[in-house]
Amino acid sequence: MDMPKGTHLTAYKGGVRAIDDTDGSTIATILPGTVKAADGTTRKINVSVDGNKVTQIIDGVTGSTIEGTVTPPVFSVGTADPAPVGAASAKTALAQKTALAMRTASSDKDGNKSDRMACIGQKVTTGIIGDFFGAIEAGGAGAMAGALGGLAAGIVLCK
Repeated sequence: MDMPKGTHLTAYKGGVRAIDDTDGSTIATILPGTVKAADGTTRKINVSVDGNKVTQIIDGVTGSTIEGTVTPPVFSVGTADPAPVGAASAKTALAQKTALAMRTASSDKDGNKSDRMACIGQKVTTGIIGDFFGAIEAGGAGAMAGALGGLAAGIVLCK
């Protein structure tokens, strides 16, 4: 994942944080969802960061594939951690997490509206939705990739 100049990703609580290199502040935090395997087992997704390489690891899975349902990542813009979404059916999880993400993205650490942060939040949400539904058709786990792509786009495009 190539991040825009002046920013980098770091591992944080099983997910990633985007950091502004000029002052060390947090731009955004993205925490991965979970996978409910076809056998009914819920498996946690963790993310590792090594330079520009971001890898998703599904706990307890051997091999390179798993069948099941993926819940999308949650995120926050600014220094706050994403607020967890309560248990929800697979059918409503995406809508609830996206609504939460959009609410969270509208405020910075002081609770003040920030046009730039709201714009970045919208880009992350768009990336999650686009890649989540693309992944359903393609059979991959694209929601996290979409979140990261949306984050990078937001950092560049949102002024």
